[in-house]
Amino acid sequence: MMFSKRRLQGGLVAGALAVALTKTTMKTIGLIGDALAGKVAMCEGRIFASEEEGRGSPWDAVREQWTRVRRERPKTYRYAIHDIALDVSYEGSRALNSGGYYKVYFMPRSKLLLSIEPANRDHHTNSEAPSLF
Repeated sequence: MMFSKRRLQGGLVAGALAVALTKTTMKTIGLIGDALAGKVAMCEGRIFASEEEGRGSPWDAVREQWTRVRRERPKTYRYAIHDIALDVSYEGSRALNSGGYYKVYFMPRSKLLLSIEPANRDHHTNSEAPSLF
């Protein structure tokens, strides 16, 4: 019985490692593709900041129920503009007024935020900026 329990735990760890490796690989491929293409996308409009708390594992829920102590989970902070979501740090999420009108420069494939600047509301565009290289 103990052997199968350890085997299950090893399988869960291997599965989690495979998911993390896949996510990291996809993000890296996107960044390399953006660098090779040498393009930066620009979008302007209202930016809304959001915050999302990680769900945690089912074991976290059981432990919290038994101990009655809520554990802080990692949070993801994002800016949303039109249909684009860009991950930012905690400080970045607090830097702008949510709902303000801004011009955003980012890498199109990896959605890496490069720059944000206040925009003039009279001029509405949704285009690509000149090449980086």
